[in-house]
Amino acid sequence: MLSGGALVGADRYQPASGTRGNALASEPPRSCESAPSGPFLVQFPSGARSAARRAAGTVQLAPLAVDSGEDDIQLPHNLRVTGDQARLSWVAYSKARGMDLSAARPGRSSEKNHGEYRPMSLLAGASRAFIARTTGAVLSYGVGLAVARALGPEDSGIYFLAIAAATMASVIGRLGLDQLLVRRVAAALGAGDQSAAAGTARAAMLITLVLSSVVSVCLFALAPVLGDQVFGLEGLTATLRLAALAVVPLSLLIVFGELLRGLSRPGESQLVQVALAPAATLIFLGLFVVILGPRPTSAVMAYAAGMSTAAFLGFALWRRATPWLADTKSSDESRNLARESIPFLGVALLTLALPSISIMALALAGDESGVGLFATAYRTATLTSFALIAINAAATPRFADLHARGDHQGLGRSARRVTLLTLACSLPPVILFWTLPDIVMGFFGPGFVVGGRCLAILATGQLVNVVTGSVSELLMMSGRERALRANLGGSVVLSLVLHAVLVPLYGLTGAAIASATTVATINLVSYGLVRHHLSINTLPLFKLRRTSRGSAADRPGGAGR
Repeated sequence: MLSGGALVGADRYQPASGTRGNALASEPPRSCESAPSGPFLVQFPSGARSAARRAAGTVQLAPLAVDSGEDDIQLPHNLRVTGDQARLSWVAYSKARGMDLSAARPGRSSEKNHGEYRPMSLLAGASRAFIARTTGAVLSYGVGLAVARALGPEDSGIYFLAIAAATMASVIGRLGLDQLLVRRVAAALGAGDQSAAAGTARAAMLITLVLSSVVSVCLFALAPVLGDQVFGLEGLTATLRLAALAVVPLSLLIVFGELLRGLSRPGESQLVQVALAPAATLIFLGLFVVILGPRPTSAVMAYAAGMSTAAFLGFALWRRATPWLADTKSSDESRNLARESIPFLGVALLTLALPSISIMALALAGDESGVGLFATAYRTATLTSFALIAINAAATPRFADLHARGDHQGLGRSARRVTLLTLACSLPPVILFWTLPDIVMGFFGPGFVVGGRCLAILATGQLVNVVTGSVSELLMMSGRERALRANLGGSVVLSLVLHAVLVPLYGLTGAAIASATTVATINLVSYGLVRHHLSINTLPLFKLRRTSRGSAADRPGGAGR
């Protein structure tokens, strides 16, 4: 609940003069159910928001629909109301005064800090994302298993190489909007600026649609060069051309998922990004393999059809979550969004380049089966960190909001909770991958058993990723994406050197060692950057001597990145 806020009819009530702080009204407060039909004004007390946003001061709430149920609907800053006015939209407004809202939740103290995210609130959002992520992990594992068993190590290597090319093209087509959308939408809605959120969403969809279409055409045109001249793998050209068809829907479904995450809907976000796509792909895979036969082109066609289906469903979920969007006027944010997204594009490309380097190195070495073995082992090893990704889906918008309001202590507490939760979820699969790697890889077929050592090595790198926590997200949500980009750039150089030395000597095992070392280095350096820039310790078992340094650059409106 929002302590000290006020909910009134704009034309019916004025508070007594001289009221201040949490005692905004001298008259007996009315319940939400007895409030006028709207519009409503909510005023935040002094100190409740950052100085940069305090000038706006209020949020206007206008009912969209009537809901006579008793379920709580959570609104910005943990405001909760019940009854007929449960479904509300909100836009930025100017100054207003009102009555005490604490009566809307009898028995709740008005002294609670509405800005702090409670453990149960984080757990509730993370649990929805975790369920969706778990479902998606099982389905993705099913897709990988079906592809491996249907195609074998060599042909599955062709498939995964084409998917890697489509994924790289999709990153370029999204222009690095992923994390920027979460930060901008969460911050805009946290400030009550619905118009800015709508403008960001529309601009992101337009940029993604246009740019990803251009990139898709380029990949289709370059397929013969990549397939015949660069890699020299038979059948890769046709597979790449089909993979180009997946670039646009893949880009759009990720954008829809990030927009939903900015709305603090982590469950639906993860459903779109990691569950719907593999579910649809698995269905189409069975259909196309039966009709066209087990070949890489059939699998990639199923992938493209699955991405298209998931993108359509993601758009439907986004429209359902934003009924106010059609009636909201917004400014053109395309130019600003494109300019701000460039640093994020660098981060996204470097992040994607890291696992792709191993695949490309093995492909250039002519090891087709090694590509399939590594891709399968890598996807399996990332099950170690899927809990971190799922919980980050719920935590990332909160990181952005907490940093925007200057609550560094709350930011640190939230980050340590994330690490503790993910570590508890990740230890069992790590132990399994260390002790029984050959058996795990054997599920994909007899030809994949030799990848057991690769799986154990990759799982070690993912464990470091989990132990250090949400360090990359903290850097991006606090405006430190340039520091993260520099870290990733150095890590890519390290990865290239390690692969150049180890792959010719040790093949698949060398690629696994290079990849795991790079992942561990990225996360350890990012942990140091978080400690340096934010004075936040993400490890739940240790405490900093000084909880927060809170430099001017870290405060809302602070300079320096």
